[in-house]
Amino acid sequence: MNGLPFPSVVAASWWQVIAVPAAEVLVGAVVLGLLVYFGSHSRRWWRKRYREPFHEGILRPPGWGCLERREDALMETTGLAVGMMILAMLLPFVVFTGKPFAWVGVVLAGVPTGWFGFRRIRKLIGRARTERLGFLGECVVAEALAPLAAKGWRVFHDLPMEVDGKPFNIDHVAVGPGGVWAIETKSFSKSKLVEKGGDSLRVEGEVVVLPDGRRSQALKQARGAARALQVRCNGAEAPVKFVEPLVVLPGWTVNYPKGAAPQIRDPRNVVAFLEGRERVMDDAAVEKVAAKLEEWCRVLRFEAKDAG
Repeated sequence: MNGLPFPSVVAASWWQVIAVPAAEVLVGAVVLGLLVYFGSHSRRWWRKRYREPFHEGILRPPGWGCLERREDALMETTGLAVGMMILAMLLPFVVFTGKPFAWVGVVLAGVPTGWFGFRRIRKLIGRARTERLGFLGECVVAEALAPLAAKGWRVFHDLPMEVDGKPFNIDHVAVGPGGVWAIETKSFSKSKLVEKGGDSLRVEGEVVVLPDGRRSQALKQARGAARALQVRCNGAEAPVKFVEPLVVLPGWTVNYPKGAAPQIRDPRNVVAFLEGRERVMDDAAVEKVAAKLEEWCRVLRFEAKDAG
């Protein structure tokens, strides 16, 4: 027995020492693939078999897209973690056999797989954290926009869009006397390493200057969303002369030096900014566009044809 708990394993031939790690790698890969597949397609699977109990579609709430992307990231993280745990079963096998071929199998199969899995999990966790921050930021901006309802405005959230086959969401759309506005929320995190001025930023032209860096794409992204929304409205019998872009930065005190783009706002003054716009739409035009936006946003339901 040689005092070892697994003599039959120690006596294994070289091909068994290689075959067992290979089989475990194969099983781990299959389990990982199944977990990732079912995690990514769980909503589609549900749609084929069930339908929601609500009589009408539900308006998309603020940050709904962020929540869906966070769920996908967490589901994939779970699948990767389980797959890596299965691969980790190789270690006790190597310890109890002491065969050199087992070490070769672990190095060739386990190290690259573990490196890929670790990097992927780290990326997915970061994505989930970012989507959570985005969701909270959109909730803050939605609350800031709520007073517009008493001023003749209609506000919609997380409008689903598609351009050239690529889906995306517009965080908020406000339509009222001052026109149609495509509003992007940017939830920039704050660095704890910045002691002075860590809650303030300034706008230089169209560039957002944070205490720990510069962001130049926010208003450009909002403009692209505004153009896409204008094309969609004009093609859906809800014509608008223009859709204006707007960026809102929740949680920051925004300073506006000379030449700063006025379309980048602090949520605490975004309502005053929109109310101060020149009247370009009458009530009938506002309601016509709002009706179409509500139709596009009231989509949280499964139609009978998807129920299976």
